[in-house]
Amino acid sequence: MVKKNLNYTGVFVSQPGPKAKKGHNQRTRKDILQDLNTCAMEHNGGTFTLAAWNLLDLLKDISRAKTHVLALTLRRTTSMNPRTLYELVDAEVLPMTFMDEFFANQRLLSDSSPVSPRQMLEDDAIKNQLEGAFGVAMVISTELPPGDNRSPRQALTDVCVSTYHAIGLFEKHKRDLEALIKPSVPKEFFVQSLRNALKGGTSRPTF
Repeated sequence: MVKKNLNYTGVFVSQPGPKAKKGHNQRTRKDILQDLNTCAMEHNGGTFTLAAWNLLDLLKDISRAKTHVLALTLRRTTSMNPRTLYELVDAEVLPMTFMDEFFANQRLLSDSSPVSPRQMLEDDAIKNQLEGAFGVAMVISTELPPGDNRSPRQALTDVCVSTYHAIGLFEKHKRDLEALIKPSVPKEFFVQSLRNALKGGTSRPTF
């Protein structure tokens, strides 16, 4: 979500930074947004689908897709390959109530009317149901600068640019995961699988 001018080079709400100058190799908020969307287009159908199912614990309770979101913090690499644009900093499951409060504050600070994650989920659920999905989950990605390791929850509050993507939940995913994932597998296993996939490896199973 971009809160202010896309040409600014600062990423923090409290520090907008200067606008990019011609002839200077400076990444702007627009560049970050484009990179995050490119990463999502590459990983939504596999890496992020698997992460959403497992980290949101949807096999145990599919309704958690409506009550929680998966928030990721990412760091830009030097790669130009869409599959390895980012490395994982951290992953955190956030309650939708936190997102409701967060977006209520954004409406107070913004001249526009940003759409809440809850509304996004409802709108995308209708679209995905036409394609055979029985629901959607939300994955939010935020880029952090080098050396910054703040939590995904804090990054959403402090950083100006994040992307929000709805992941379709299909019966095929559920069947395949039920056959492969044991109930005792810890969260750290799935976080490491996500980390490996963003480095260009494969996370099993793939969709």
